[in-house]
Amino acid sequence: MFAAIKALRMAGMSADQISPESFETPQKGREIVAVGLTEFLNLLRDKKLVDYTEVLALATDRVTNTPDGIGLNVRVLLPEDMDLGAAGEIAE
Repeated sequence: MFAAIKALRMAGMSADQISPESFETPQKGREIVAVGLTEFLNLLRDKKLVDYTEVLALATDRVTNTPDGIGLNVRVLLPEDMDLGAAGEIAE
């Protein structure tokens, strides 16, 4: 269940964007949406936490929309083999 939720979050999907019929077994899709993703997001919100996907979104927003978001002498290092998935692309 966690792997499915993580994959959906990294793809930028919200519970209302997912059709249970898109899954091999529609029942599994309903369970993932109703029990998994929705409850996971509610838990994060209730505890005032964010997941890795949200951290990437916040960082991307800050770097993109705040000219002085990071200092001129700051370098952001990423491993060459890091898979960013749908979380964003690195501009060269």
